[in-house]
Amino acid sequence: MNFNRKIIFQTLITGPDGSGGQTAGSLTDIATTNASMLPLTASRQLEDNQTVLNQIYLFTIRYRHDFMPDKTMLIKDTHTNEMYTISSVNQLGDKRQWIELRGMKKQ
Repeated sequence: MNFNRKIIFQTLITGPDGSGGQTAGSLTDIATTNASMLPLTASRQLEDNQTVLNQIYLFTIRYRHDFMPDKTMLIKDTHTNEMYTISSVNQLGDKRQWIELRGMKKQ
């Protein structure tokens, strides 16, 4: 595997706005690591009378004992600044060597 992509895991942080609601929130960096990134599938669908391309990528990272990604996080590719939503997280290997994530590019 070629771990040639630097990615940042981010999460959305919101807080009270003082009048009983929530602030719009901001993305906060949780962890940065290198990843292998491979395109898996692409499909088109119609949304609001526009054709939208859905692209799914497979990210593989090395297991870290201090961090475990989950589906509430986003992945940011630092090379392209593109964002991906995480749809699945799987641990691979008997000794927790790898973590495999599937992410859909945000439009």
